[in-house]
This record gives sequence, structure tokens and C-alpha cells, in this order.
Amino acid sequence: MTRGAAPSRGGAPSRFNHDKTLYVHLMGNLKKKSLLPVVVFTLSKKRCEENASTLTNLDLCTSTEKSEVHVAIEKALGRLKGVWAVKRFLELWGLSD
Repeated sequence: MTRGAAPSRGGAPSRFNHDKTLYVHLMGNLKKKSLLPVVVFTLSKKRCEENASTLTNLDLCTSTEKSEVHVAIEKALGRLKGVWAVKRFLELWGLSD
């Protein structure tokens, strides 16, 4: 068992569940203290994806910031409409025309 990890039902470490609550609490505390934005480095691709998936419901932008992000993305995608990878990205996220 990994040191500091709680066992899961099968006896295996539940590191993902520990990290999930860790990052949710960390982000909440940083937001309360106005210490955002923050950059977190994870050297494992799998762990990076797992950590990111735990934060999908976390809302860190104001409505004004969301609007600015949306406008910037729309401008960037507008310049790249002919690129195959961008077209595929838009299809995958349900943003295609």
C-alpha cells in the first residue's frame, strides 16, 4: 500500500479518491484567499487526466471572464476554420456549425 493512501474496498490504495478531495479543497481554499490562478504540475499523464477530471465542476471564472474566454476562443477558431484538427475538435465538443 502506498504510504498515506487509504485502502479501497478491494484493499488496494485509493490514491485517486484522496487526490480528488485534496484538489477540490485546495482550489476552494485558494479561491477564498484570492490566490488564484495557480499552476499544478503532475508528471504522470494518467494522474494529470485524473486530477483534471475531479475539477470539471469547479467554477473559477466570473461571468465577465467567461465571456472574454469565449470571445478569445471564437476569434482563434475563426482564424483556423480550414485546419482539419480544429474541425475535429469542434465536432468532438459539439461546437461545429
